[in-house]
Amino acid sequence: MSILKPKNQSLELIFLKSVSETGKQVLETRRFKNLKGEATPDAILTVAKAIAAISLGSFTQYQVTVSSELAQA
Repeated sequence: MSILKPKNQSLELIFLKSVSETGKQVLETRRFKNLKGEATPDAILTVAKAIAAISLGSFTQYQVTVSSELAQA
């Protein structure tokens, strides 16, 4: 049997920076790497909301990437 052990996570916040003359959205991405692997989704969401609240631009979405280690149990 194998198990996945979380190693680290990264958080990506995506903001609407502007809208071009042709109506196309111009997005800006901010990445925060090396979040602890044990961080809960609720804790990450709290941090994402806090960062979005003090950032310039209109917050549109966030993404979380998880790196895990595959090991035998």
